[in-house]
Amino acid sequence: MRTWIACVFLTLLNAPFLHAEEVVYYHTDALGSVAVITDANRNVIERTRYAPYGGTINRPLHDGPGYTGHETDANTGFVYMQQRYYDPMLGRFLSADPSAPDAANTGGNFNRYWYANNNPYRNIDPDGRDCRTSKGMTTCDIMVTGSHIPKKISFPTPRGGLPALLKSSAINEHNYVRSTPHNKSDSAVQQAMINDPTPGPNDKPATPFGTYNDASPGGGRGLLAEVSAAIFGDDPKSPVMSYSIKDSSGNKWELNVTMPGHGLHFGYVLRGSVDHKAMSIGEGWAWKQMDIVPGAEYVDDVWNAQNQQNIDEAH
Repeated sequence: MRTWIACVFLTLLNAPFLHAEEVVYYHTDALGSVAVITDANRNVIERTRYAPYGGTINRPLHDGPGYTGHETDANTGFVYMQQRYYDPMLGRFLSADPSAPDAANTGGNFNRYWYANNNPYRNIDPDGRDCRTSKGMTTCDIMVTGSHIPKKISFPTPRGGLPALLKSSAINEHNYVRSTPHNKSDSAVQQAMINDPTPGPNDKPATPFGTYNDASPGGGRGLLAEVSAAIFGDDPKSPVMSYSIKDSSGNKWELNVTMPGHGLHFGYVLRGSVDHKAMSIGEGWAWKQMDIVPGAEYVDDVWNAQNQQNIDEAH
């Protein structure tokens, strides 16, 4: 058994989706900005100095994590902060803040375009999309906006608990959306997602109070889950709780929440179909799924196949 696991692990390490030509380490400052990059031998590859509002002043721009840990777009010079693009040269966002001003109390956030209340030395912009836990319930702001997409979801906190606040600005936070267009009715695809909520071949339908499911997929991703379980002590069944939800517009949604033991705990995936698009919207704080980790996108792409499978199942 150990020999088999070792062989699988070596095979996966040589697979294209996990192959990395160079191992590098990102070192951040107090604001989470990438200040130094080193190689595996502790040699400094790059140092970055930032202007107060995030402009890079000692090197050319390149794509990747930068100011406050967010992604830099070298072509435009903008910083992608999940919900909005930010211009570090102007110190302003390019669109209005989705979080409303606190007019009743402090008047905070009155300027909908400024960055960090005009105090970039002490503050960062968390973009208002966080997960908060209190009294056995966890509420998360959805990282993708749209007229038919819920703004928030609430669900019972997984056993073992969660931190009171999981910030979307954390360096280990990741989020993604996988969208698949179709020409079937949205309601039929919504029901198919509830009936077949996870990539696991033997999963059971989602329910309002939650269904405990084995979400581990088949194929290479399933082998990856087994290897992770052998190395890190994860549960190879990738346990999730699958909930069915109906929003105020009558649309049905399916929500998968990782349980303790899942190799990517904590995270969630909200799934539904609106405007003839099957959508899987994911967010989590597991380091193994960070964007900079080789193979993370391969793991996220499992939802492309699951979206299409649900579309095919819809009738």
